[in-house]
Amino acid sequence: MNAETESLLEKALKHVMEESAKLLQRDDLIDLRPVAVALNKLASETHQVRVDGVHRLKSVPSLIILAKSAEHLCDDISEKNWKYIPMSVSAIYENIEASLRPAKGEKGAAAELRSHYDKIRIRLLQQALGAKMLDSISDRGAEIERVWQQFLQNALGDTVRVLQGGVICDYQGNASKHQIDLIVVPTEALVTFPSGAEDGKVHVPIDQVISAIMVTSNLTAAKLRTDWEKLIAIPEYTEKTDANDHPQLKDHPWPLRYIVGAQSDPIETLGEAWVKAAESFKGPAPEFVVTLDSGFLYSGATKWPRPQFPRKEVTDVRAEEGVYRGLGLAWLLLQHQGRLAVLHRRALGPINRQAKALNYASLKNATPPTWSPRFYTGFQPHEVAGIFEWAWREKHVHNRLLLTALNRKGEHPLFKEGFSQSLTSPFNFTGQRWFRYGAKHTSGDLVALEEWFDIESPDKHSTRIAVFNAVSGEELTGPEIDALKQVSEVERLVPPTAGAAIT
Repeated sequence: MNAETESLLEKALKHVMEESAKLLQRDDLIDLRPVAVALNKLASETHQVRVDGVHRLKSVPSLIILAKSAEHLCDDISEKNWKYIPMSVSAIYENIEASLRPAKGEKGAAAELRSHYDKIRIRLLQQALGAKMLDSISDRGAEIERVWQQFLQNALGDTVRVLQGGVICDYQGNASKHQIDLIVVPTEALVTFPSGAEDGKVHVPIDQVISAIMVTSNLTAAKLRTDWEKLIAIPEYTEKTDANDHPQLKDHPWPLRYIVGAQSDPIETLGEAWVKAAESFKGPAPEFVVTLDSGFLYSGATKWPRPQFPRKEVTDVRAEEGVYRGLGLAWLLLQHQGRLAVLHRRALGPINRQAKALNYASLKNATPPTWSPRFYTGFQPHEVAGIFEWAWREKHVHNRLLLTALNRKGEHPLFKEGFSQSLTSPFNFTGQRWFRYGAKHTSGDLVALEEWFDIESPDKHSTRIAVFNAVSGEELTGPEIDALKQVSEVERLVPPTAGAAIT
């Protein structure tokens, strides 16, 4: 589970720095200096935990305390200055704590699977970065290719050979126009011109190829496009659907095509490059684009075995990053194993079950690990009582005060006497009445709410208790209502025999 925790710590450090940067851009920065100092300490402590090594980490209560203290300090200043300062950092640390306590069953197994492949990803990245220290550009390229070659050979075993550098040809004299960095073939493949050819490259017949892989140390958007074009230039396997070949793979690409890299442009940038390449080139798209530092890409056109979504369109590209980055390696290996199982007429059940496990490991929570419910109101119930409900209009006056509009079901929010909402201006807030969200009490047919006035002013704001008949919608007024100080005091307006409360 260490790899998952490591990924969350990396995300936590980035998130704290982003929250700190937001504070630095505010006009009231001078007042928020204590919060900025607290966030700096939290970032420093998080960095130290990473330096010490995740394998030693058992729990993070000290980081959670620091995060919650920073939030509490921010809320105090927000309330004092009567300003909304949405800063949240504790949720990611609570998720880190949860990652250190593995779940049981499928959920725990999925986390272990993600962690396993993320460790492999990190190890490969370290090897690739080491290769970049070589002086010669050609030596660096060859060494990074060897890193991937050894990984594939070790992972796939002696059922395949992973050839480094060569061209793919057919039986009519056509050959790929560019060198393919890695070519994976079955062990028994009939490689017709092993490295004694005039051009010094291995020549492999198309019907002997499992996959063609382009390898780079730094995958840019431009390089992705170039490598995509090189993979398209591989000759077609025209005999694939003949009875003696592989008719069951009629709609599947041959060979499998991949673009892999060590470091890369941001995954979003590569995604945009994928769409442009797919729109520009005719021919099979790569099954996966995998980068060790950023993540991996695939599209709706990716074939079995594959992630469950998206489907069909090659331009419908999906990017996976964060703790899911290592699963790109898992899918790449599983596609090779799937192709080998078909070629050798083996049972496909194990491939399908592994694909199901990878799909489950790819499932994400409904919210990112940095998400906090502190200021989010989308999941809050809108029922008040009877025909009344909280409207969708809301306002955080400060971090501890959420005000919401009120409406009778099917109608516009309530406005002060003398104001009405223009039908041509649905976002007109002038004259709207505001109530503290959740501050309500029902008694019989009555519902009492806490109403706020002059909400922009920390000095002039005031409150009162408003009472409505939740059945008829009528608002009650008079000295008895004016005398109410708390919503619970509505109880004294209703005789004890009035019946059950409205819900």
